Amino acid sequence: MKKELFDLSDQNILLTGATGYLGFSMLEVLLDFGAHVFVNTRSKKKYNNTIKNIDTKFKNKVSPAIFDLNDYKKVKLFFKNDIQFHTIINNAFNCKTSNFENFNEDEYSKTFKLGLTSVAHLNSCALRSLKKGSANIGSASIINIASMYGIVSPNPKNYNFKGDNNPPHYGSMKAALIQYTKYASVNLAKYGIRVNSISPGAFPNSSTRKNRKFITKLKKNIPLNRIGHPNDIKTSVLYLSSKNSSYITGTNLVVDGGWTVW
Repeated sequence: MKKELFDLSDQNILLTGATGYLGFSMLEVLLDFGAHVFVNTRSKKKYNNTIKNIDTKFKNKVSPAIFDLNDYKKVKLFFKNDIQFHTIINNAFNCKTSNFENFNEDEYSKTFKLGLTSVAHLNSCALRSLKKGSANIGSASIINIASMYGIVSPNPKNYNFKGDNNPPHYGSMKAALIQYTKYASVNLAKYGIRVNSISPGAFPNSSTRKNRKFITKLKKNIPLNRIGHPNDIKTSVLYLSSKNSSYITGTNLVVDGGWTVW
């Protein structure tokens, strides 16, 4: 398949959570296919550290987007610059592990604000920029990074050790994000703006992968018998960002090695 098929050289893309485990992998593939990526993070230090890790040839294809997604004034201010955007990728999240029986109102509130409410706010602020992007190349895209746990419940038997429990507010928030994706897709279609979500399966970070017993448990749930690697998410992000997915909207692309088919 020719690289030109997924050419993103005419695109400005905003990527939130770009300095994270999966976010950096997304950044790499977007740059590799020619996009100009605005890297969102709350910390200029994190931005600079991320830039150090990308190929030198891509340095001029990256711009900072330093603001807290929960600071609505700063989000609005960023989009007042009237930059034309073609794709927005909502990947940021922050969620502490907890046990189902230990209800924490503050953690529910924080998780839903960053993972859902602030996503909806950013998309609203970006609407004018996305309309321009759609008019420019014939299509624009919003990609919300959800989770397989927005579809199915975690098996408590997989998380029966301290520090690695999958909290109920995480899956509940991701389920809401998948529904929001559908709602947004039917309302933004008239502008040529597509809205889709991607639901990764088991993509444990490097620290968690050291827990071999836990990884073995996870693999037993996966028909392909392996956990996900950051590279496994690249093609999904690339496809939904490209104009070749211009007839796809309102869908949730599950990248889970088959976990949710059981």
